[in-house]
Amino acid sequence: FTFLGGAKHIVLRNPNLDSGQIHIEKCRFYGAKAVALEVDIVSTTLAVRDCIFLECRQVWIHEGCDQAIMSDCWITTAAEMRNQAAIEHRAGRLIIENLCGVPLVNGSDQRWIDNYGGNLTCRSVRFGGEGGGFTPVFNFARYGSVWGPTILLEDCFICANGNARRNCAVYCEEVPNQIHVRDCMLAGATLVEVRQGLDLH
Repeated sequence: FTFLGGAKHIVLRNPNLDSGQIHIEKCRFYGAKAVALEVDIVSTTLAVRDCIFLECRQVWIHEGCDQAIMSDCWITTAAEMRNQAAIEHRAGRLIIENLCGVPLVNGSDQRWIDNYGGNLTCRSVRFGGEGGGFTPVFNFARYGSVWGPTILLEDCFICANGNARRNCAVYCEEVPNQIHVRDCMLAGATLVEVRQGLDLH
């Protein structure tokens, strides 16, 4: 399918039915004025594969899924995306693999992923450098004693100097349980920055 224009392309919800499985493959999402993919489904796994997202204001708002995977996709962000992220992760686990990201930088506080959720894994992701790129992960998820959030960036290309406020791989509004960065190329970006005034104790 090709989705063109409009506000939201796909909205998925369910009444917490067990063992749900959703697959979105080989679709094209062009110019959503709100969000291309909005998901609020429980007891479900979601796979998004081999899809292209071009100039959607937001690509994905991810809530409720037990586990979601995005792989082998392309994202070109929208120039009008301001002070927000292309992807909002608000659920249990999100894995992003083999993604090519092309940022249309406008000088505002742009990010690739806002992490409010549990576990976030990014492998072999190109967080691109057009116009200087912007911050891959902005973390809002707070440390928890047992099921605390974790962030893993592995084998990624990271360019974030188009966001002058947060030229880093991971920016912590709150500090998660773990941050792992392995085998990544940091093109002028620092590794981790923490919100000024945050009490690390």
